[in-house]
Amino acid sequence: MNIIKTKTYQCSYIKNKIAKVELAQSPVEISQKKFSFLMASGFRRSGSHTYRPICKNCSKCIPIRIPTQQFSPNRTQRKTFKNLKSNLTAKYSPLEYSEDAFLLFENYQRIRHPETFKASNSRDLFENVLLKSCTESELVYFFDKSDQLKLVSVIDILTDGFSSVYTFYDTNESRHSLGTYSILWQLEECKLRGKKYLYLGYLIKECGRMQYKTKFRPCEVFLNNEWVRFDGR
Repeated sequence: MNIIKTKTYQCSYIKNKIAKVELAQSPVEISQKKFSFLMASGFRRSGSHTYRPICKNCSKCIPIRIPTQQFSPNRTQRKTFKNLKSNLTAKYSPLEYSEDAFLLFENYQRIRHPETFKASNSRDLFENVLLKSCTESELVYFFDKSDQLKLVSVIDILTDGFSSVYTFYDTNESRHSLGTYSILWQLEECKLRGKKYLYLGYLIKECGRMQYKTKFRPCEVFLNNEWVRFDGR
C-alpha cells in the first residue's frame, strides 16, 4: 500500500481555506485488518479513496468515534430510537444499484445540499462515491411498515467496529430524526456484533452541520496520534 499526497485544493468545509490530503492507495482491495488500522489512525473513506487531511497550518478536521459499550443515550435519543425501531425494518445489501435508493439520494442532495446538487451530477456521485469501495462495505436499507424506503446508510465493517460513511433519508420525514436514528441503530448493531467503536469521520467545529456528532456521548477524538475523551471544547 502506497501513501501519496495530493495537490492543494479549495476546502469544502471551511470557506477560504486550502486543503490537502494524503491517500492510502492499494492495487487490490484493502484487507479489513489494514483498513481498520487506517481508520484508527485518523483516515476516512470516500468511494475508492482512503484519505487523511494534512493541511498546512490547519488541523480543524478531528477524527471522532463513539465507544459503543460506554455510550449512554440521552432522553431524546432514547425516545427517537424507541419510536423508529418499531416502525422501520433494516435490510443489509451489498453495494449494488437500486433505483429507489438513487431517487432518495437525489432528493436528499437537492434539499439538504443544494450547492453540491447544482454543481455535481447526482447519479455520478451515487454510483462512483457511494457504490464504490476499497474494503468491506455494506448498504443498510430501512423500510417503513408500508415497505417504503425511508433511510439508507453506507457503512464499512472494521475489525473493531463500524465506520459510518454516509446516510441519506426521506427529507419529508425530517421531523422524525432519521439521521439520529441511523447512528443509534449502528451503535446498537455494533454492540450486537461485539464491536467496540462507531467511527463518525471528522468533527470540524467551524462546520455547523457536523456538530451533531458530539451529541452522542461519551465520544473520543484523535489528537496528537492518540484517542482521548472529548471534553466538549
